[in-house]
Amino acid sequence: MSVSEAFRGVVDESVESMELAPGTNGFHLEPRCRICRNDSVRKKVNDLLATGTSYAMVLRALGDDDATLEQRGRVTIDSVRNHSARHFP
Repeated sequence: MSVSEAFRGVVDESVESMELAPGTNGFHLEPRCRICRNDSVRKKVNDLLATGTSYAMVLRALGDDDATLEQRGRVTIDSVRNHSARHFP
């Protein structure tokens, strides 16, 4: 048995024992998502999306929260759409 074969066995055992950590409430949290990285914004957006609110209404509801964020981190209608498609079941 070579060193690489022995090492592969150890890695295989480690990988099998690892589980992916679930996101909050079953949602997949993505640190690059403008909505996912802010807990209060994520909760508000997910609650609004769950009730069937349009993306524009979600953006309007975030007015005060969004104003406190820096320019690069502000929520846009595209970020709400992407969050809904990628991270909201």
